[in-house]
Amino acid sequence: MERINNISNFNELRKKIQTNKINLNKEKPIIVRIAMATCGLASGAGNIKEYFEKELAKRNINAQIVSTGCMGYCYAEPTVEIIKNGDNGIIFGFVDQKKVDEIIENYIINNKPVEGVIEKNYINVNNL
Repeated sequence: MERINNISNFNELRKKIQTNKINLNKEKPIIVRIAMATCGLASGAGNIKEYFEKELAKRNINAQIVSTGCMGYCYAEPTVEIIKNGDNGIIFGFVDQKKVDEIIENYIINNKPVEGVIEKNYINVNNL
């Protein structure tokens, strides 16, 4: 471990840590969280999950697909949260196969905005 003798050493170490943290975040896989409670399943979330799996694999995108319980957006099911680079995530509502293609091509691959974002009504405790 480096010894910190002055403010200059401290600033150098801080910059090094921040750079490493940024690099680590870029290596995190994309997380696709799909609400699979009763309302989600009744709205076709199971088919959306299968379609995400197929399309991400087809495009060679490293992603972790997670089935969740209710996210609280029953009115907008199927709902999907996309977490990129360890960020707080973006939630999309009324997701169908066309919207999945749009999310993958525009948001995941090209970092472009996609319509259908739902404002979060909760805080992830890991980000406190």
